[in-house]
Amino acid sequence: MRDLAARGGLTWDAVDQLEFLLFLLNDPEVGAVAKDTLEAIPRAVLAAFLARPETTPALRAAFAAGVLNRVRYRRQTIPRRP
Repeated sequence: MRDLAARGGLTWDAVDQLEFLLFLLNDPEVGAVAKDTLEAIPRAVLAAFLARPETTPALRAAFAAGVLNRVRYRRQTIPRRP
């Protein structure tokens, strides 16, 4: 379920979808996918969305603070068996 959400595959309104993707950024299993999904949104589209009245102040603040540049996840590597 988290993987589907990290790919933007859940059908929610746009505010909820972006907020959940931000939440998933620090998830060690799907954080990288969530970041890739967010980075795939064209900047002009994201800026227009963030300017809409239904966008929460917290969501605007997260993007204004450069949330994608401060992600704390580490891609997990699965050790290979010999």
